[in-house]
Amino acid sequence: MSDWDLIHRFSNDYLADSEDVAYLQEASLEQGVSALSRTLGSTIFAIARGMDARNIIEVGTGVGVTTMRLAEAAPQAHITSIDSEPDHHVTLRELMPQVGLETSSLRLITERAQDVLPKMNENSYDLVVLDVPADDVEACFGDAVTLCRPGGSILIARVLAGGAIADPAAREHKVAAMRAVLKTVAEDDRVSHTLLPMAEGLLWAQVHTENSTPGQ
Repeated sequence: MSDWDLIHRFSNDYLADSEDVAYLQEASLEQGVSALSRTLGSTIFAIARGMDARNIIEVGTGVGVTTMRLAEAAPQAHITSIDSEPDHHVTLRELMPQVGLETSSLRLITERAQDVLPKMNENSYDLVVLDVPADDVEACFGDAVTLCRPGGSILIARVLAGGAIADPAAREHKVAAMRAVLKTVAEDDRVSHTLLPMAEGLLWAQVHTENSTPGQ
C-alpha cells in the first residue's frame, strides 16, 4: 500500500459521519451508486458551513450523500439538486423522511444539468457543487460561474481522475477531459482557484467580487 493510500485510509478513519449521512452512504452502496469519500465530503461540509451558504446548487445528486452533508452544514439553505438519473431521485425521495430532509428546503430536478442550469437565475447562488462525469464538467462550470453571486464558490469533485491526472503518460478520455477542465478554470479571469489534492480531488473556484482582481 502506498503512502497516499495510507493517508487516505487514515483520513477516512479519523473523520466521522452523522447517522443520516451514514444511512444514505449505505443506501448508495446498496444501489451501486458512487458517493464521495468521507474525506472529500467533510471538506465540502466545512466549506459550505464556513461561508454560511443560503442558496446552493448540487449537480449529481446520487442517492443524496453530499446533499445530506450540505443540508447539515447549512440548515437554513435552500438546495437545488440536479441529476439526470430518475432512479437516483426516486430512491432519495423514499429515504428523505428517514433522514429529515424536507421538500421545503430541497428541490430535486431530474434533468440533464446542461438543460437546467442555463435557465436558472444568474448571480443568485452562494455555492455550486459539481460531481458529474468528466465530459460534463466544463459546460457545467461555465454555467456555474454565471449563476454564482460575487464571492460565491464552485466546488468540482473527482478532478484527480483516480490519481491519473498527475501521470503525463495517462491519455484516457476521462483524464484528458479533466485536464481540459483544470486549464479552463485556471484561465478564467472571473475566478480565483485552488486545487485540494485529497481523496478524489477537489477544485475550488471562487467568483471574484467587484473589488477583487485575478490572482487574489
